[in-house]
Amino acid sequence: VDLLMGLLQRHTQAVLTAAPGAGRELDLSEDLLVKLVRLLAHIAISPSAGPGLSQHPSVASLVMLLEGAEGVRSEELVLNVVSALTNLSYYDAREGVMWSNRGQIAEGLAPMLFQDNDEAVLEAARAFGNLSRDEATRSAMHTTRVDEAMVLLLDHTSPPVVAAVAGVLVNLSADRRCAGTIVHTDGIGALMDTIERVGAADAATPTTLGHALYNLCATVEWELESGVVTGLLALSEEVGEQAGAALEGGGDERLEGLA
Repeated sequence: VDLLMGLLQRHTQAVLTAAPGAGRELDLSEDLLVKLVRLLAHIAISPSAGPGLSQHPSVASLVMLLEGAEGVRSEELVLNVVSALTNLSYYDAREGVMWSNRGQIAEGLAPMLFQDNDEAVLEAARAFGNLSRDEATRSAMHTTRVDEAMVLLLDHTSPPVVAAVAGVLVNLSADRRCAGTIVHTDGIGALMDTIERVGAADAATPTTLGHALYNLCATVEWELESGVVTGLLALSEEVGEQAGAALEGGGDERLEGLA
């Protein structure tokens, strides 16, 4: 691992400090980083190797690549960097580079939420799902208006993106400051609409959306208007009926939690 991380550090410097028109040398460094960062992203998945890797000092090179993403020519490299940071952010290690740079990572990931590439949006949303477990990171997400972006992304056309966003909103909705922003950007209505749109065919996503809705209502219950409450009651009855009907028809056993 030390050898790989040494290569990462060296070639990151080469890419980020390359002069205009560097040519073949820059191409070789970018090509190597594409493969190397992809490998590190796979290693990070391993429960035995991931925690140690997340605390390695040279992970700072991944953060540097994320922060300098606008100057990186290779879209594949940027995507691999986001994927690697997503996998590394899964480990809740309260020390090391990932922990000390969690605010910068959140700020660097924010622009990825508005990319045309669905995979980049998905990886960024997954990373925020991990990072939003931490209060200080939720504060950074609020400052960079990521909480507002998550409400907008509920309308995304990609089901995996919506599922990942739902997980982020579970955490943000339990934070009073983020919850206030979500309410004021019609997050309750967006969550209800998304639950109805997704339906009972996919049990996991509506369940997560319902969890986010519960957290949101519990956190800012004093702000709920009578019309919203009426809509929530109607939605809960509808979801309960759908879950019950699905179970009677031999549907997904995960719906038992909804019935």
